[in-house]
Amino acid sequence: MAESVGPILHVIVVGFHHKKGCQVEYSFPPLVPGAPNECPLGWKYLPTLALPDGSHNYDEDTVYFHLPSLNNPKRTIYGISCFRQIPVEDMLLKCQT
Repeated sequence: MAESVGPILHVIVVGFHHKKGCQVEYSFPPLVPGAPNECPLGWKYLPTLALPDGSHNYDEDTVYFHLPSLNNPKRTIYGISCFRQIPVEDMLLKCQT
């Protein structure tokens, strides 16, 4: 995966599945080419960092985190996660289990 030279490498949607836990639901551009829901091995903790344990206790919050560069061991990739709770009645698409 080639890292971008711009300030934004990816826009990622992380969701919480009641059986699987935190997982990447969407990434643009894909973190792993051809697999928009996959994380590269070096970033396997990205979903948990972006949506930390206990976040369900807050209506909204912002989390700052960092990950190692996948291409250069001397670089760090900084991440910002913003989330909020929404009532199930306001959801446009509801998951069926």
